[in-house]
Amino acid sequence: MKAEAKLEVIRGLLKYEGRAEEIKGNDILLIVCLLIHGGDEQPVRMSNSTLGMELGCTEPTLGASADRLVSAGWLTFTSGKSRKQPSVYTVMIDKLPIADDLKRTIISPAMTTLAVQYSLVTSVSMTGKKRRFKKQHLQRMAFTLQTFLEKHCDGDEGLLRGAVNFALLHPRHRVKANRGPHELRRVFRKLLVEFKNAGRPAAEPAKPATTEPQDPNIHPWDTPPLPSRDGLPVYKIQNVAVAGLDAFREALNSADSIRASENCTLFIVHPDGTRIEQRVSVTRFGSLWSVVDVKTGKGALSPMVPKVAA
Repeated sequence: MKAEAKLEVIRGLLKYEGRAEEIKGNDILLIVCLLIHGGDEQPVRMSNSTLGMELGCTEPTLGASADRLVSAGWLTFTSGKSRKQPSVYTVMIDKLPIADDLKRTIISPAMTTLAVQYSLVTSVSMTGKKRRFKKQHLQRMAFTLQTFLEKHCDGDEGLLRGAVNFALLHPRHRVKANRGPHELRRVFRKLLVEFKNAGRPAAEPAKPATTEPQDPNIHPWDTPPLPSRDGLPVYKIQNVAVAGLDAFREALNSADSIRASENCTLFIVHPDGTRIEQRVSVTRFGSLWSVVDVKTGKGALSPMVPKVAA
């Protein structure tokens, strides 16, 4: 976070308006101390004794402040396994009682969405291990992407997205890119030059017009699919309809007819005919298609199916 924005955040914290009654002065001082240490952009690793000395308070007082802030959603905290191991603190900017326009200045909604898409594409490590991204990890990713956008891309979101895709697919950069955007900080300037010189995909040649007959069983984009007889829910987006979530994910990433779209319908039809419709954004990200809920900005393809309205 830039110094000017950090000062505005601290000023907002010192105002009483919007602050929960259970938040005390010691709690505000702890948040300010962590912001000074960069706790908004990356985790702060510090022992309770060291942090207590900086704040001029005892360790029990520090622990009570951390508990209140975690309950309020202002802070994530992981305690060290012993006195010799540091605790890990991350300040959650989106939960602080500061103006919404200031939050959008610190991390734009576009970079928040891009961080979610990045996490979906890198949910499996290069060694095949599944990864779980918590909200503090997503905030760190969004901060890094915001820095790339402002410092190297002059606010061009398309350029940033293209460079990230290039890194995820390039043999020399994909290992670091899979670990997270923070691993690309030292090489991003050179990576961006590589992408500008050779990373933009060449325009596909125009396909000759064909007179092949259209399959009458292919549903239009906005038409829900028929229920499955196999006892599995049917997932459909655009012209891809498959029974079973895992099979649908596999078919989606291998489909050649999917188009990028900022607003299309994801259908989920259960065997009993119950139907769910969700507006989603479909974007090619790395080698995979990213499907994100338009309203929440979160991944839409998860085992947790939204409740059906009565």
